[in-house]
Amino acid sequence: MKVNDIRKSTGKPPSTTPPPDQGAPPTDKRRARHDKKRQAYLDEAMGLVVQDGMEGLTIARLAARMNASVGAVYRYFPSKEALLVGLQEMAIADFHDFMQARIAAASSRLASSSENALALARVMVAFGAYLEHAERSPRAHRLVDAFLSFPEAILSDDEARSVGERLLAPILGAFADLLGEAVAAGALEPGDDAQRTRLAWAYVHGLDHFRKLDRLNPEPLRLKALLPLARTGLLRGFGARVDELAEAERLLDG
Repeated sequence: MKVNDIRKSTGKPPSTTPPPDQGAPPTDKRRARHDKKRQAYLDEAMGLVVQDGMEGLTIARLAARMNASVGAVYRYFPSKEALLVGLQEMAIADFHDFMQARIAAASSRLASSSENALALARVMVAFGAYLEHAERSPRAHRLVDAFLSFPEAILSDDEARSVGERLLAPILGAFADLLGEAVAAGALEPGDDAQRTRLAWAYVHGLDHFRKLDRLNPEPLRLKALLPLARTGLLRGFGARVDELAEAERLLDG
């Protein structure tokens, strides 16, 4: 029926108010149920990735693991790419929270230290947080590692850029800020903090892969021995003094 026909039959223009429950914002309870179910799908999807790798994650397999229909999964994730974005967001956010907690704890514990040593120690803590995260949250960490290491493009450029801007950028920004604070304190020479952050990320990501060989390597080649050498060598390249680095190492060991 056309608009004019409706007007003629009722004498009133057609209503533009949506029917009940259509177009209305979800209630808090409905949103909570939706978020809980979405998280359950993400948790199960992460289990599939850890168990079988990226190639083992499909909407059909996830639906079967959750005793749900494929259509039910699509109500929460319209594509496999959307599911991958959700997994990346969850894993990166988990690491970000962990790194911030470790930095805050170190700052509180070492508050009475000299300014330069504290600045360097905070950078060292952030440097090592990625490796600690691998031990404490292996499922989330393995997913972050997979996204960083996988040789094929898992997400489209737009999707990867969106996730990076929302989640990865704050992590890199937090580390860059720590480097900037160390420069301001005089503990490091001035330099491009963004470039230095990416170099540090490359260092620690490479060390993470060496960590997987610890059971095969003698002690001098295990992560526990390599980590101090890596972070000290990197920070010396950024202009840190040997004596202040040694003090920062003692603080962290204390």
